[in-house]
Amino acid sequence: MNRRRFLELSSLSLLLGGCGFEYSPYQVTPSHTALNAVNINAIKALEGELTYPYSIALIADTHTYFETYKKVADAIRADKQECRFAFHAGDMTNTGLQQEYDWNYEFSSAMTIPVVTLIGNHDALSNGVFIYKSMYGALNFTFEVAGNHYICWNNNNWEFGPGAPDWAWLESALDTAYQQVSTAGGQIHVLNHIPHNDPDRYSAADVERYRQLMSSYGVSSALNGHKHDHVYESVDGVDYVTVGSVQHLSYLKLTVTGPNREDFIIEKIDV
Repeated sequence: MNRRRFLELSSLSLLLGGCGFEYSPYQVTPSHTALNAVNINAIKALEGELTYPYSIALIADTHTYFETYKKVADAIRADKQECRFAFHAGDMTNTGLQQEYDWNYEFSSAMTIPVVTLIGNHDALSNGVFIYKSMYGALNFTFEVAGNHYICWNNNNWEFGPGAPDWAWLESALDTAYQQVSTAGGQIHVLNHIPHNDPDRYSAADVERYRQLMSSYGVSSALNGHKHDHVYESVDGVDYVTVGSVQHLSYLKLTVTGPNREDFIIEKIDV
């Protein structure tokens, strides 16, 4: 076990042990359900207000960084006139425990804007997959608002075994979005947790397949978390962006400035 991992687990143990309540790693009774559907409906209700420019907050890998998470959430709330909704790109928990999911809900609610949440590899530990499905909904999902399409894809291959990630689902979602964008305009943004070019998880063929899909279907940005540092790369007209952890007291802001594929900017906001 490396030092960073040891410290994360030690911090979590101290936090859980000092909170004055008992918890069980087998607890699977979410206090809230279908949160992504609720928040997506809230985003769609904003459609008439999403005039250019408008912004979307991007966070990831909140894990055990509770103090910095609170500061980032407060900053996003203060910026809500521009940040109309947010994405959490996964790893809201460290070990997939119900209590960690509940803490994440409290912090994300503090933003006072709709937050759409993806599953990360840490969130799939323990009974985390069952809790995520109960609390947030489907692992793969997509929605459209104000002409822009957001495709959220579970690409945690190690944690989900054979059949993961579901490439057929991704291509079908991209094709559906592209058919609409090619006639009506708009943008396509793809979100997943693991970077597509993680050499430990994906082969060179997987990397090429992903990039070919992004390029062929005119994707504007492909966003992920997992690596904790903010990283930007542009390949064949597609912006590949890693959303860093809130531990760095920062978040990313995606601002849509117009109806075309390239009409957006992504900037780091320090808290």
